[in-house]
Amino acid sequence: MNPYREYKMFRNPNEKNSGRIISLFEFLNLAKNFTSLSSVLISVEYAVYLREKQGLDKIEEKIGDISDSAIEDIKKFANAVVITKSSVFVFPYAGYFVTGKTNVVERLQKSKLLVYVELFQNEFVSQPYDFCSDATVEINTYITGARINGTITEFPLTAARYKRNQCLGMGRKETPSYMSPIQPGILLSLVNPKSLPPAEAPTPVFTAEDVTESPQPPVTEKSPSSSTNAQAHRPSGQTRLTLSLRLSVFASLLIL
Repeated sequence: MNPYREYKMFRNPNEKNSGRIISLFEFLNLAKNFTSLSSVLISVEYAVYLREKQGLDKIEEKIGDISDSAIEDIKKFANAVVITKSSVFVFPYAGYFVTGKTNVVERLQKSKLLVYVELFQNEFVSQPYDFCSDATVEINTYITGARINGTITEFPLTAARYKRNQCLGMGRKETPSYMSPIQPGILLSLVNPKSLPPAEAPTPVFTAEDVTESPQPPVTEKSPSSSTNAQAHRPSGQTRLTLSLRLSVFASLLIL
């Protein structure tokens, strides 16, 4: 996985031929083998498993606010919500600078919904300049500045290292200044306005009309068959499962 190949940035090139393919069962057990991780999240397209079995809803698009009616609809089938990083902090200049913070997290948490944010990566090109090309500064800003409940990351070791930081939980007076979250708009104030790219359009409000529940995938009943037929023909139910459960993020884990 090299999502920033266009920047000539490759993840751990010395180990590009190392490792092995693991089964889905082994992947889901990763969180059980590492105490710093709480669970594994798989993005499932066109399925309702996350909502009905895990109580988790995911808002894919970037939003600037969320209506009360949308929150009430979400609470009918979920107790946690996944939102994008740009739905927490505002990046109107092509993602280069943080200019503000939305109230989406506060509104969701006020309604007793847990808020997880995606997707955290170590590559500095994935972060606004305000975070000083430091993945830990970015995580810390979302955790201590926005008070989110957890992160979804492609670099769990970075998140685990942050959790072990002894400066966390020291209190406002004792916490070192370098552990303070960044202040939106500070870096932008130092930039010549003429050098900025055009600002993006304001982010929309997420309303009840945007809350949609995908229909349940059809259940295929297996008919009795001999072991010979079972080996020769894969059951149609298994085929449906493969088509409907497509993994879009291979190594996404929840922390905190």
